[in-house]
Amino acid sequence: MRVDPWVDDDWKLDEAGRPFDQQEKELAAYVGAHEQLTVMGLDSRGRELNGVSAEPVPQYSIGGLPPHTAFNLALWNAAGTGENSLAGTIVTGPTGVARFEVPLHAAFSLTTVPVS
Repeated sequence: MRVDPWVDDDWKLDEAGRPFDQQEKELAAYVGAHEQLTVMGLDSRGRELNGVSAEPVPQYSIGGLPPHTAFNLALWNAAGTGENSLAGTIVTGPTGVARFEVPLHAAFSLTTVPVS
């Protein structure tokens, strides 16, 4: 499923084969056979970190989701240990926006699929 905004430099690589576009929050979204929805993401400013970030925790605000819908928020590396964890449930508001925070050194999955 396409995630906007999308710009042409999202496809470019530098001479070393690394992403050429600016460091930013990156998202990918998937829709399952039974209308399950998953959005995965991270902040690429943390891509060179090898430990816990001391920077302020990035905030996410993702729109275009179904209104009044509960999503499970799962994190990878939230404590800097490389482990998975559950961060709770995020419920979208009446306009279908989910708001949450994820440490710079972590990645997330926001999903309607049950997570344990």
